Amino acid sequence: MADFSMSPAGVPAHARTMRLVQQLDDCRGFLASCEQPPRVFSRAPMDEAAFDAAERALAALCEALALPPFRCCARRPSDVNSLDLALSRYLAFGPDLALPEPAQARAVVAQWRLTACSPVVETIATGGGPARLETWPAPRPAPDAPTIVLVPLCGVPMAALRPVMRALARQHTTLCWESPALFGDDPLARIAADPVGALAGEVVAVIRARRLERVHLVAICAATAPALVAAATLGPQLGSLTICHAAVKVGDHDPATPFEQQYNTMLQDICASEAQARTLHATLLEPGFAMSLPAELAPFILHPYTRFALLRRHALVHSAATSFDARTVAPRLACATRILTTSADRMVHPEQSRRLAQLLPRASLHEFDSGNHLDVLLDGNPFLPLITSFIGQHCGRRPASAHPAPAILTED
Repeated sequence: MADFSMSPAGVPAHARTMRLVQQLDDCRGFLASCEQPPRVFSRAPMDEAAFDAAERALAALCEALALPPFRCCARRPSDVNSLDLALSRYLAFGPDLALPEPAQARAVVAQWRLTACSPVVETIATGGGPARLETWPAPRPAPDAPTIVLVPLCGVPMAALRPVMRALARQHTTLCWESPALFGDDPLARIAADPVGALAGEVVAVIRARRLERVHLVAICAATAPALVAAATLGPQLGSLTICHAAVKVGDHDPATPFEQQYNTMLQDICASEAQARTLHATLLEPGFAMSLPAELAPFILHPYTRFALLRRHALVHSAATSFDARTVAPRLACATRILTTSADRMVHPEQSRRLAQLLPRASLHEFDSGNHLDVLLDGNPFLPLITSFIGQHCGRRPASAHPAPAILTED
């Protein structure tokens, strides 16, 4: 059934097909969140017969995966929006896309399910509601091996963190979850009083629910604030804390990049006025926004903008996280901390990471000379070996935790 012929780049067509299935599945949350089905258009001209065949094959794959629908277009629409463009660039829809015959779609998906590197999925009850948790087990973990807890990234779905989770799981069991505070359907009023506290509470609740004796926290960008608050709560149960691109206040006059200044002002306007929020939401759907993002991340970075309600939730949480003053919890943090950033970051000013490293008593800073803000989310990025080696240095044993464990509800 599988076609192992080679593409011009030397990659087996079967491998490219499996990669496409994985990409489609990773877009499940993005597709479900879109109020209107996004449109996918070809990046190169296709004749009518080739387009019809590709359209049928993609529809069959989506049906086999039970995905929310999207629409295929023979050519780029005149009214394309950022969501259409993000999905089109991500899937790289075109005449050379590796597609099976529609009749083979179910068999291809079944084969992918058998061979794909997949996490253990559970639904865990937290104080903020049920959370879908993914655990990526290490190949041969020791019985007392600590677990890496990847703190959910503000506004970005868990699918964007899977390359990081897969990489870290080569040596350490790694878990993350789809945060109810970030993606729940409950009213904003529940988290409005203390969004950072709500996210930090999830971190602690997940650790206790999984009965983890010792953990290492890893936080990226705006996840810094909830990670710091959770670290202060966990105490000696925490083996280490790693922060990439710290996005918190450390003092009254933190420097900010032009992007930060503009983006934070936009989020404040979204929080302040529904009318302004709707105008800005329309602006964020302009196609030029998607072109500024790496193709492999675009649907996930744009996830908070798929629906107006998600945008307002993202604005509330992200604004609270980035305006959080780390000085309020720094005296209570005794854990070893590694802070990673890049001097070329145009999205979050590296001075925030430098100041946080000076503030925390057991912190070390590593600053790359080059690289972009979003590199940390890409497979094979230079942050990963430094995270893994730092965690490896702090993998000592400790007595079992006495915390009670809430019930775990396993997904069907």
